[in-house]
Amino acid sequence: MPAPPWRGVGIGAGLVASVALGFATCLAAAVVHREAFFAGGIAVFPYGLLLALATTWSVGKAMRDVFGAAGGICVVVGWLTTLSWLLLGRPEGDFVVANDSLGWGLLAGGVIVLGWLVASSVARTGDRD
Repeated sequence: MPAPPWRGVGIGAGLVASVALGFATCLAAAVVHREAFFAGGIAVFPYGLLLALATTWSVGKAMRDVFGAAGGICVVVGWLTTLSWLLLGRPEGDFVVANDSLGWGLLAGGVIVLGWLVASSVARTGDRD
């Protein structure tokens, strides 16, 4: 069996990297979640939102698989910390996440994906004991 890719780096550095990946994933999600095909001013296919949520799920699952439950939880911490910072708004009154269906889709979808990640990480930890 080959050695894990993080063996020489240390688990602490891997967990810091997981938080950084959660941060980067949330920033990318905030940028692309507004992309959609529109018809009559209504988003009929929100491909940016789907891409944002799929990427969040993929990064979280990958970090959970590589670093265990702590890796998945660290991605959640990085993602939620970044999102709360983005939701504060900008000094000129602009917001990164709008109060519309795409903005609420990012918030609700993100909570669902991150909730799944936390639940599966905890369940996975319970299987090992």
